[in-house]
Amino acid sequence: NRIQLALKWDKTKFDVVFTPNKTAFSDIAKDAVSTPDGMTITLAIGADVTKAISTTTDVGTVLIKPIAPTTKVDLEVDSVNTKIFSLSGQDGAAENVYNPGGSQPLQIAIIAKACTDVGVTPTVTGTVPVTTNSPSPTVTTAPAVSPTVVATAKPTTAVANQSPTCINLVSSTSSGSAPLSVTLTSTGKDTDGTVAKATFNFGDGNQQDVTTGLGTASVSAQLAHTYNSGGNFSATTVFTDNSGAVSATCTQVIAVTGAVATMPPTATPTLAGIAPTNTPTATPTISNPGGVSITFGLIGGIVLAIIAGIFLLAL
Repeated sequence: NRIQLALKWDKTKFDVVFTPNKTAFSDIAKDAVSTPDGMTITLAIGADVTKAISTTTDVGTVLIKPIAPTTKVDLEVDSVNTKIFSLSGQDGAAENVYNPGGSQPLQIAIIAKACTDVGVTPTVTGTVPVTTNSPSPTVTTAPAVSPTVVATAKPTTAVANQSPTCINLVSSTSSGSAPLSVTLTSTGKDTDGTVAKATFNFGDGNQQDVTTGLGTASVSAQLAHTYNSGGNFSATTVFTDNSGAVSATCTQVIAVTGAVATMPPTATPTLAGIAPTNTPTATPTISNPGGVSITFGLIGGIVLAIIAGIFLLAL
């Protein structure tokens, strides 16, 4: 008997080590070959036809090694690439007698056995039985197909939360004249949770959060913004996951031509100088009965006394 066994699983979640049952299948006709979604291996009973498989027999043991956090293990037989060749006289040497429907003549099923821990990595051990026809022309009835095993991994250590990733930030336009309206679109992802928030900083003093439409592992957030003055503005985006971890920053430069907004200058009060003026004062003339007249004049704040007469002193 010869069997080409093909297995399928999610290679991003766990790996599989297959150990053939060398007692039943002494010859490895073709070593294990890795495929994009699993592996294939070809086993044979060897030259001794007396060892032909006639009862339910273990093909081998499967050791499952998780390589990423997961809640279940999906391992199945690839019915397209699995082939079984019988020694029965009614079957041809190159005739594939595998029947994935579980009825006669042959079938393969995965049966779970004990789960054990290897270090801190949960593992699952399973066996793959195969039933065949007897070498005699009499056909045996195949047992019912066992369902694909879904084993729950038992974590032994807590897995640290991974920060989300900002993949890119793009703008509907990267340059123009103010007022310039742009639409910013940013994409991000989180490998061990969901993205809860996207924070846009437009580089001109304005910032806005986006939460609507998020809450999944891969997200795309979008906002529109108008730049009302000239300048080179660095718009940025960061993502926050459901555990509060923050991604690295994505940046997009927007070049806007136009007047750069500035604060109007503050008026500086000035005091107008007042030039001093001298107002001439009228010079009064005083008649003196004694023949003495005195004229007073105020010039520049200096009082001048002019005696224009003769003082008569009465003795």
